[in-house]
Amino acid sequence: MRNACERAHPARPPVVLPQIIRDRWADIVGDDLAGQVQPVMLGAQGQQLCTLAISAQARDGAARRAPEMLGRIRELIGESCAITRWSPSWLLPVVALVTGSPAVTDRQAVEVVLLQTWHDTIEAYGIEHTLILEHGCESAVDRFVSEWVARRELPDGAGLMSAPMAADTARHYDRATEVRDRQVVFRRPDLCLSFVTRTGEVLPLELEASTAGIPVQRVLLP
Repeated sequence: MRNACERAHPARPPVVLPQIIRDRWADIVGDDLAGQVQPVMLGAQGQQLCTLAISAQARDGAARRAPEMLGRIRELIGESCAITRWSPSWLLPVVALVTGSPAVTDRQAVEVVLLQTWHDTIEAYGIEHTLILEHGCESAVDRFVSEWVARRELPDGAGLMSAPMAADTARHYDRATEVRDRQVVFRRPDLCLSFVTRTGEVLPLELEASTAGIPVQRVLLP
């Protein structure tokens, strides 16, 4: 998902965040916000700190502390510090994995569930949180998701995204990376939607999600 820093400088790649900022983040932002706002990267050629917040309240709390945060970062890094400003946090998206049996062909039934999931997301998290539908690229259900989102004709950042993944989607969430270890709460999918045609049918991604403790919503379509 493109963030505020990337939109402001689309031709410039983000700068890697200094490890000391991750290691000392609680000292920089405060213990009460350290678990709610996370540093993500540097934009504007390394001059702008970009962060991710789990709520609008956390985002606003970090905004009030921005001058102090920047001052502490300069103290940690020293004279070589190029970070001079903080970008208001974009909010943690709600991520729903979508998987479907190859036998599912009922487009309307799938779209009804997608629409309800979107409404539920807005109701639970608020309009500012984007719903990202991550899915594969193989089945009719995958195609239904992409086409349904495309038909919404929403402007960039309107709160709904289709995110096609590689065929090994299930294994994608079973790989541990350094970033995931440090920011698991920010990376973890919130839900898995599984469209099946038989009661005993269990899809690979559904099984991986269930094993990882991700809530699974099974939708039986005859």
